[in-house]
Amino acid sequence: MSPTEVKHYSEMYRYLKPRELVEGDVPAEYKRAWAAAKADSFDTATPD
Repeated sequence: MSPTEVKHYSEMYRYLKPRELVEGDVPAEYKRAWAAAKADSFDTATPD
């Protein structure tokens, strides 16, 4: 990426398949964010 380069979102990030996170098949690029997510709050969880 650079100030003169344009990319579509799908060229930078992989779209998830339906239920991919819920079923436990978390792609590497989403693992950290998914581990910090909390269903009951917008605060981040502390991963074990």
